[in-house]
Amino acid sequence: MESTLKVIDTNHSIRTEFPYEIEKWTTVTIVLNNGIKLAANIWMPKSKEENKEKFATILEYLPYRKADWTSKRDEIRLKYFTGFGYVSLRVDIRGSGNSQGIFDDEYSQQEQSDALEILEWIEKQTWSNGKVVMYGKSWGGFNGLQIGSLQPKNLVGIISAYSTDDRYSDDIHYYGGCLAAQEALAWSTQMLIWLSIPPHPIYQGGIDEKSNLEDIWRERLNQLIPLDFYWMKHQTRNSYWRYGSICEDYSKISCPVLLIGGFADLYTDPVFRLMSRLTCPKRAIIGPWGHQWPDDAYPGPQIGFLQEVIAWLDYHIKGIRNGYEKKEMFSIYQLSPNLDELRSIVIERKGKWIHFNQLPSFPIEHDQRNDLLSMNKEDYTSKQDEIVYYLSYQSLQTKPIVQDELPKEISFFSPQITGLAGGNYLGFGAAHLPTHPIDQRLDDGHSLCFDSLPLTEQYGNFEMKLS
Repeated sequence: MESTLKVIDTNHSIRTEFPYEIEKWTTVTIVLNNGIKLAANIWMPKSKEENKEKFATILEYLPYRKADWTSKRDEIRLKYFTGFGYVSLRVDIRGSGNSQGIFDDEYSQQEQSDALEILEWIEKQTWSNGKVVMYGKSWGGFNGLQIGSLQPKNLVGIISAYSTDDRYSDDIHYYGGCLAAQEALAWSTQMLIWLSIPPHPIYQGGIDEKSNLEDIWRERLNQLIPLDFYWMKHQTRNSYWRYGSICEDYSKISCPVLLIGGFADLYTDPVFRLMSRLTCPKRAIIGPWGHQWPDDAYPGPQIGFLQEVIAWLDYHIKGIRNGYEKKEMFSIYQLSPNLDELRSIVIERKGKWIHFNQLPSFPIEHDQRNDLLSMNKEDYTSKQDEIVYYLSYQSLQTKPIVQDELPKEISFFSPQITGLAGGNYLGFGAAHLPTHPIDQRLDDGHSLCFDSLPLTEQYGNFEMKLS
């Protein structure tokens, strides 16, 4: 059976004219209180006013090497925001790229403390009006929410894509207490590779221009620890994971938040929890995408994400009455069942966009499972929505089963290939990567399954209890 990959022509146009002219500074140094120097890029809008207009700042704060790893995407996206009157600031985290110091761990106290000093530095700049928006995907989405929970006074917004509220149960490390070996170990190795690369030889700010880069590189290598070393030391949800998990207290985030998720991505459930728990101004968009920005992610269809961000920024940060307040709180791409999509590579999912302002009630299983205090004391499941199923021999029944009619024991030996039909936990959103689930009846055939009869009514969210 032949399969062909057809990339859909989305007829994208490239914008070349903007309301503001743009300057780019690639050798910016931010000096922390302890003397450590961080490397940064700035895209600066040219003021149209004689008295020098001041601007809000969009901060992206990553360990991903601004000089090479993210340089292409930064130039596309951060430059675009600047064209509409925002300073875009891209900073290498301490010990990564061309920033001085030693990288210690992901989402560490050191990382967050440095971020607070960056916000203070921004506030003191002559071009700054004091307002800062944290912006980022994945790592940058995580630390944006984490910094938001610290409530710095000049953080006025968060744009967080493909991130989580719970570092233990809804990140790349553990699922149900089991190590997510494929994703966790692959990501740890990826970060080990990038953190092992020497600083960029062309001066980038941060590391002094006349420093001996080989000596700095050797010091980094001597102190570099693979991230999975920490993860496997903490196999239960202890203080290591609770730190930086904003599910510990959602009320600490008070500024406006824009959330992005994708059904082919790992971080979909946190979007629903965040939207139900956060009390700040909020909006969420969930598309069919994997782990890429929504204007460039597969499966499609893509959206005009940069335009969405500018409209959100203009409304929440500049106070422009542009109609954004009329948008629904939630926009979701509702997927349509389609047998043609049972392939490992899917270019576009069939479905439709739906929009609404209120989430239906749903059980707080996540809180119960992780021993968290519930912020909502409601009993989410009313009696008319409750469905009780009883385990029978490879089926689920709605009536109690006489135990004598069942085997005393059911055993099944699944082959080690079980689960391969389910695709990757984390789909990276590229057109050429075979990460999409295929026909999962293959896995059902290798598993012990208990199936109910087809439901005859349409349900929203409901809780199923097994007796």
